[in-house]
Amino acid sequence: LKIEPATLKAIGAKRKSIAGSAGERVQYELLRLLEGGDSTACVREMEACGLLTALMPELSRLRRCARVYYGEAGVMGHSLQVLSRLEELLGKLPEVYPDLEPQLSAHLAGRDTPAASYAALLKLTALIHDIAKPATARPIGGRLRFFGHEEVGAKMSDKLLDRLRFSRDQRRAVAQMIRYHLRPGNLAANPTVSDKAVYRFFDELREEGVGLLLVCWADYASYLTDKQLAKVLSLLRN
Repeated sequence: LKIEPATLKAIGAKRKSIAGSAGERVQYELLRLLEGGDSTACVREMEACGLLTALMPELSRLRRCARVYYGEAGVMGHSLQVLSRLEELLGKLPEVYPDLEPQLSAHLAGRDTPAASYAALLKLTALIHDIAKPATARPIGGRLRFFGHEEVGAKMSDKLLDRLRFSRDQRRAVAQMIRYHLRPGNLAANPTVSDKAVYRFFDELREEGVGLLLVCWADYASYLTDKQLAKVLSLLRN
Protein backbone atom coordinates (compact mmCIF):
# COMPACT_ATOMS: atom_id res chain seq x y z
CA LEU A 1 0.00 0.00 0.00
CA LYS A 2 2.80 2.42 -0.87
CA ILE A 3 1.93 5.50 -2.90
CA GLU A 4 3.21 5.09 -6.46
CA PRO A 5 5.73 7.76 -7.57
CA ALA A 6 3.39 9.03 -10.30
CA THR A 7 0.57 9.46 -7.79
CA LEU A 8 2.84 11.27 -5.34
CA LYS A 9 3.99 13.55 -8.14
CA ALA A 10 0.37 14.29 -9.05
CA ILE A 11 -0.41 15.11 -5.40
CA GLY A 12 2.45 17.60 -5.41
CA ALA A 13 1.26 19.18 -8.64
CA LYS A 14 -2.29 19.56 -7.33
CA ARG A 15 -1.34 20.42 -3.73
CA LYS A 16 -2.78 23.94 -3.82
CA SER A 17 -6.23 22.49 -4.51
CA ILE A 18 -6.39 21.48 -0.83
CA ALA A 19 -7.30 25.09 -0.05
CA GLY A 20 -10.65 24.49 -1.74
CA SER A 21 -11.55 21.54 0.45
CA ALA A 22 -13.84 21.95 3.43
CA GLY A 23 -11.90 22.53 6.64
CA GLU A 24 -13.97 19.90 8.43
CA ARG A 25 -13.03 17.26 5.88
CA VAL A 26 -9.34 18.13 5.98
CA GLN A 27 -9.38 18.08 9.77
CA TYR A 28 -11.02 14.63 9.81
CA GLU A 29 -8.48 13.14 7.40
CA LEU A 30 -5.53 14.76 9.19
CA LEU A 31 -6.59 13.37 12.57
CA ARG A 32 -7.19 9.90 11.12
CA LEU A 33 -3.68 10.02 9.65
CA LEU A 34 -2.14 11.10 12.98
CA GLU A 35 -3.94 8.29 14.81
CA GLY A 36 -1.97 5.72 12.82
CA GLY A 37 1.06 3.99 14.25
CA ASP A 38 3.33 5.20 11.44
CA SER A 39 1.96 8.69 10.94
CA THR A 40 5.42 10.29 10.90
CA ALA A 41 6.25 8.59 7.60
CA CYS A 42 2.99 9.89 6.11
CA VAL A 43 3.66 13.44 7.31
CA ARG A 44 7.18 13.28 5.89
CA GLU A 45 5.72 12.31 2.52
CA MET A 46 3.26 15.20 2.78
CA GLU A 47 6.19 17.54 3.43
CA ALA A 48 8.27 16.09 0.60
CA CYS A 49 5.56 16.68 -2.02
CA GLY A 50 4.56 20.10 -0.66
CA LEU A 51 1.13 19.06 0.60
CA LEU A 52 1.91 19.77 4.27
CA THR A 53 2.71 23.44 3.73
CA ALA A 54 -0.15 23.81 1.23
CA LEU A 55 -2.39 22.64 4.06
CA MET A 56 -0.58 24.71 6.70
CA PRO A 57 1.16 27.66 4.97
CA GLU A 58 2.34 28.87 8.37
CA LEU A 59 4.88 26.02 8.38
CA SER A 60 6.57 26.99 5.10
CA ARG A 61 9.08 29.33 6.76
CA LEU A 62 10.23 26.56 9.09
CA ARG A 63 12.28 24.96 6.30
CA ARG A 64 14.74 27.85 6.11
CA CYS A 65 14.79 28.84 9.78
CA ALA A 66 17.67 28.01 12.15
CA ARG A 67 19.58 25.76 9.77
CA VAL A 68 22.67 26.55 11.81
CA TYR A 69 21.09 24.57 14.67
CA TYR A 70 18.96 21.98 12.93
CA GLY A 71 20.70 21.33 9.63
CA GLU A 72 19.46 21.74 6.07
CA ALA A 73 15.82 21.03 6.94
CA GLY A 74 15.76 23.80 9.56
CA VAL A 75 13.00 23.94 12.17
CA MET A 76 10.86 21.76 9.89
CA GLY A 77 13.33 18.91 10.25
CA HIS A 78 13.34 19.37 14.02
CA SER A 79 9.53 19.41 14.18
CA LEU A 80 9.28 16.19 12.18
CA GLN A 81 11.83 14.57 14.47
CA VAL A 82 9.83 15.60 17.56
CA LEU A 83 6.75 14.04 15.96
CA SER A 84 8.74 10.87 15.33
CA ARG A 85 10.00 10.68 18.93
CA LEU A 86 6.51 11.25 20.32
CA GLU A 87 5.10 8.48 18.15
CA GLU A 88 7.92 6.25 19.36
CA LEU A 89 7.16 7.11 23.00
CA LEU A 90 3.42 6.50 22.67
CA GLY A 91 4.18 3.12 21.11
CA LYS A 92 6.32 1.91 24.00
CA LEU A 93 5.03 3.56 27.17
CA PRO A 94 5.47 0.31 29.18
CA GLU A 95 9.16 0.29 28.29
CA VAL A 96 9.84 3.96 29.00
CA TYR A 97 7.58 4.34 32.05
CA PRO A 98 6.99 0.82 33.40
CA ASP A 99 5.70 2.08 36.76
CA LEU A 100 3.46 4.80 35.32
CA GLU A 101 2.21 3.18 32.11
CA PRO A 102 -1.22 2.11 33.46
CA GLN A 103 -1.97 5.63 34.69
CA LEU A 104 -0.60 7.26 31.53
CA SER A 105 -2.58 4.98 29.23
CA ALA A 106 -5.73 5.54 31.26
CA HIS A 107 -5.20 9.31 31.12
CA LEU A 108 -4.70 9.30 27.35
CA ALA A 109 -7.73 7.10 26.79
CA GLY A 110 -9.78 9.29 29.09
CA ARG A 111 -9.07 12.34 26.95
CA ASP A 112 -10.24 10.65 23.74
CA THR A 113 -13.36 12.09 22.14
CA PRO A 114 -15.66 10.82 19.38
CA ALA A 115 -13.96 13.33 17.09
CA ALA A 116 -10.36 12.27 17.71
CA SER A 117 -7.95 10.43 19.94
CA TYR A 118 -5.92 12.52 22.35
CA ALA A 119 -2.75 10.92 20.96
CA ALA A 120 -3.51 12.46 17.55
CA LEU A 121 -3.88 15.88 19.18
CA LEU A 122 -0.54 15.44 20.96
CA LYS A 123 1.12 14.53 17.67
CA LEU A 124 -0.35 17.62 16.04
CA THR A 125 1.04 19.70 18.93
CA ALA A 126 4.48 18.16 18.41
CA LEU A 127 4.36 19.01 14.70
CA ILE A 128 3.48 22.69 15.17
CA HIS A 129 4.97 23.47 18.61
CA ASP A 130 7.70 25.68 17.09
CA ILE A 131 5.46 27.30 14.48
CA ALA A 132 6.47 30.81 15.61
CA LYS A 133 10.25 30.40 15.59
CA PRO A 134 10.66 32.06 12.18
CA ALA A 135 8.52 35.02 13.24
CA THR A 136 10.45 35.54 16.47
CA ALA A 137 14.01 34.69 15.33
CA ARG A 138 16.50 37.42 16.29
CA PRO A 139 20.33 37.37 16.33
CA ILE A 140 21.40 38.32 19.86
CA GLY A 141 24.96 38.13 21.10
CA GLY A 142 26.05 36.04 18.16
CA ARG A 143 23.25 33.52 18.67
CA LEU A 144 19.85 33.10 17.06
CA ARG A 145 17.19 33.46 19.73
CA PHE A 146 13.42 32.96 19.67
CA PHE A 147 12.12 34.99 22.60
CA GLY A 148 8.36 34.72 22.99
CA HIS A 149 7.93 32.05 20.33
CA GLU A 150 5.82 29.96 22.69
CA GLU A 151 3.25 32.72 23.26
CA VAL A 152 3.17 33.79 19.61
CA GLY A 153 2.98 30.13 18.60
CA ALA A 154 -0.05 29.53 20.80
CA LYS A 155 -1.91 32.35 19.02
CA MET A 156 -0.81 31.14 15.57
CA SER A 157 -1.91 27.58 16.31
CA ASP A 158 -5.35 28.79 17.38
CA LYS A 159 -5.85 30.60 14.07
CA LEU A 160 -4.55 27.66 12.05
CA LEU A 161 -6.77 25.10 13.78
CA ASP A 162 -9.78 27.40 13.65
CA ARG A 163 -9.37 27.53 9.87
CA LEU A 164 -9.45 23.73 9.84
CA ARG A 165 -12.59 23.75 11.98
CA PHE A 166 -11.10 22.20 15.08
CA SER A 167 -13.33 22.52 18.13
CA ARG A 168 -12.78 25.22 20.71
CA ASP A 169 -11.62 22.63 23.25
CA GLN A 170 -9.13 21.11 20.81
CA ARG A 171 -7.73 24.52 19.90
CA ARG A 172 -7.44 25.47 23.55
CA ALA A 173 -5.62 22.23 24.40
CA VAL A 174 -3.04 22.61 21.63
CA ALA A 175 -2.51 26.32 22.31
CA GLN A 176 -2.08 25.65 26.03
CA MET A 177 0.61 23.04 25.44
CA ILE A 178 2.46 25.24 22.94
CA ARG A 179 2.29 28.23 25.29
CA TYR A 180 3.93 26.28 28.12
CA HIS A 181 6.21 23.91 26.21
CA LEU A 182 9.37 25.50 27.63
CA ARG A 183 8.17 25.21 31.23
CA PRO A 184 9.22 21.58 31.94
CA GLY A 185 12.74 22.27 30.66
CA ASN A 186 13.00 25.39 32.79
CA LEU A 187 11.87 23.44 35.84
CA ALA A 188 14.30 20.60 35.14
CA ALA A 189 17.19 23.08 34.92
CA ASN A 190 16.82 23.80 38.64
CA PRO A 191 18.91 21.80 41.15
CA THR A 192 15.65 20.72 42.79
CA VAL A 193 12.00 21.04 41.77
CA SER A 194 9.86 22.08 44.72
CA ASP A 195 6.41 20.68 45.42
CA LYS A 196 5.09 24.22 45.03
CA ALA A 197 6.54 24.49 41.50
CA VAL A 198 5.02 21.14 40.53
CA TYR A 199 1.64 22.16 41.93
CA ARG A 200 1.77 25.48 40.07
CA PHE A 201 2.63 23.69 36.81
CA PHE A 202 -0.35 21.34 37.00
CA ASP A 203 -2.61 24.08 38.34
CA GLU A 204 -1.91 26.17 35.22
CA LEU A 205 -1.91 23.30 32.71
CA ARG A 206 -4.77 21.37 34.28
CA GLU A 207 -5.70 18.34 32.16
CA GLU A 208 -3.04 19.17 29.54
CA GLY A 209 -0.16 18.81 32.02
CA VAL A 210 0.52 15.13 31.39
CA GLY A 211 0.16 15.52 27.62
CA LEU A 212 2.61 18.42 27.61
CA LEU A 213 5.18 16.37 29.54
CA LEU A 214 4.98 13.67 26.86
CA VAL A 215 5.44 16.25 24.09
CA CYS A 216 8.41 17.76 25.95
CA TRP A 217 9.95 14.30 26.38
CA ALA A 218 9.80 13.97 22.60
CA ASP A 219 11.21 17.48 22.10
CA TYR A 220 14.29 16.77 24.19
CA ALA A 221 14.67 13.22 22.83
CA SER A 222 14.72 14.66 19.30
CA TYR A 223 18.22 16.00 19.97
CA LEU A 224 19.54 12.51 20.73
CA THR A 225 20.56 9.86 18.25
CA ASP A 226 18.82 6.49 18.46
CA LYS A 227 21.92 5.08 20.15
CA GLN A 228 22.08 7.90 22.71
CA LEU A 229 18.38 7.60 23.49
CA ALA A 230 18.66 3.84 23.95
CA LYS A 231 21.53 4.39 26.39
CA VAL A 232 19.53 6.94 28.42
CA LEU A 233 16.53 4.62 28.61
CA SER A 234 18.77 1.75 29.66
CA LEU A 235 20.23 3.85 32.49
CA LEU A 236 16.74 4.82 33.66
CA ARG A 237 15.60 1.19 33.75
CA ASN A 238 18.68 0.21 35.75
